[in-house]
Amino acid sequence: MQKTEKKFFDEQGNMLIRPYRLMDLAAIYDVSSKTMRRWIDAKAPNMEKTRNVFYH
Repeated sequence: MQKTEKKFFDEQGNMLIRPYRLMDLAAIYDVSSKTMRRWIDAKAPNMEKTRNVFYH
């Protein structure tokens, strides 16, 4: 079975604006999901610690 790559950018190279999961954001920025979590927590410390799946 062939794996399909997720499309995060359009033909002109602009990032598609839509909600992304943590692992998708980590793939876009080419970092681990742990690093992405640290970045989000550092920039938005007052964000509720809920089980949100998507970020936008």
